[in-house]
Amino acid sequence: MAEDIEDIMEEQKLLLDTIDAQIWYLKDEETYGKVNQAFADFVGVNKSEIEHKNISEAINMRKIEICIKENERVFQKKERIETEEWVENSKGEKRLLSITKIPKLNSKAEGEYVVCSAMDITELKKMEKKLKLTQFSIENAAMAVFWITPEGEFEYVNKTACEKLNYSREELVGKRVSDIDLDFYREDREEYWKQLKENKINEIETQHKTKDGNISPVQVTSIYLEYKEREYEFAFAQDITERKKKEKKLEEQKYRMEKLHEVAYKLEKQTSEEEVCQITLETAENLFNFEFCIVRLAENKMLIPRAYTDNVNRKLEPRPITEDSISAKTTGKEKA
Repeated sequence: MAEDIEDIMEEQKLLLDTIDAQIWYLKDEETYGKVNQAFADFVGVNKSEIEHKNISEAINMRKIEICIKENERVFQKKERIETEEWVENSKGEKRLLSITKIPKLNSKAEGEYVVCSAMDITELKKMEKKLKLTQFSIENAAMAVFWITPEGEFEYVNKTACEKLNYSREELVGKRVSDIDLDFYREDREEYWKQLKENKINEIETQHKTKDGNISPVQVTSIYLEYKEREYEFAFAQDITERKKKEKKLEEQKYRMEKLHEVAYKLEKQTSEEEVCQITLETAENLFNFEFCIVRLAENKMLIPRAYTDNVNRKLEPRPITEDSISAKTTGKEKA
């Protein structure tokens, strides 16, 4: 029987000395009981140098007062206390410890001893800080951000997504991509997900519809991700309304330049004044969208009206050639 107890105690000692958590107990406010290896390593002494010793023999003098004060609190309150404290280890490094102290009470509700444990959470806190910074960055990004399930449901949307689509977060989470994407149909989701999973990234231009029916062009970049054994589409959408306007303007300018070259070629081939005037009128109406057009030709220091569009409903008289009139009429426009 005694051997069995010794074996059990040895196993417990082995377990306590191989875990990362620091374990110790206090006989009273100023005296250590047993400690495990992790605690001794943190303090920087052998276990025998700290077990059953006064705190002043093991801890830096400037820390003794704070340590005893905390111990007094748990003995007096007779209840579990949890704290996070920055403590300097034997290497002089500041480490953040999550400390738990639990009093063991006797039949008279008096504190017999206090069992303590501490976990080094320094790296965990650093990760939490980075995670919070990442989350803050995503939440306040200028682009709309979506976490989407394989089935196409929004599991997370950032603030910009809500603002752009004019939905509250509660309204948007749980909706499907097909509820806001005019170019995407629910039955297409399975094939789209298969392609995204295979390619890992996808970029498309599509249209998003807001809650109140407004439509805007967007460029959506989607990335396939696995997180905690779950699959997601991480998508961010950039409003490209202004870009589309610029592209349209450039296309129109390109089209006009091409047409102007054609017009210039036609004019060069014409020998008839009437045909030249007709081509000029057609170009003004069809290419430049002029409301009306009057073509005047110079004759004997006068500008003589030769042709005009059908909506010119006033009598046109010859005008003397002036510097102002020449510079004004070379634009092809004339005020009614």
